[in-house]
Amino acid sequence: MTELSKSLTLTWEIAAQEAIQSGAQEISPSHLLLGLCKLCDRPIPELEAEIQGLVQRLHDVDPKQLRRQLRSLIINPNPVTHPRSEIHRSEESKQAFQPRVDFVESLPHYR
Repeated sequence: MTELSKSLTLTWEIAAQEAIQSGAQEISPSHLLLGLCKLCDRPIPELEAEIQGLVQRLHDVDPKQLRRQLRSLIINPNPVTHPRSEIHRSEESKQAFQPRVDFVESLPHYR
C-alpha cells in the first residue's frame, strides 16, 4: 500500500471515529468529509500549510457548521456495535483514493 501523508492518515482516523460514533457499518465518503472538516479545526503545526490549503479550498464554507449538518444527516437509527472499535472503509471510500482515471471510468454514466 502507498504511504499516506500525515494529514491523510489523520483524516482517515477521524473518519473512522465519526463512523463508529454515528453507528455506521463502514467508513463512507461522508465520514471522510467530516474528517477533513474536523482537521480544519485542529492546530497542528507540522500540518499547518496543508490545513490552510484545505480551508482555502472550502472558500466560504464553515467547517464546523458543515460538520454539524452532515452529522445530523448520517446518524444511523439502528447503530452497529463495532468490536474493538474497528471499522472498515466502504467501496466508495476506497475509490476516493484510486487514480482519477480509474475512478471516473468506474462511474455508471461514464460509458
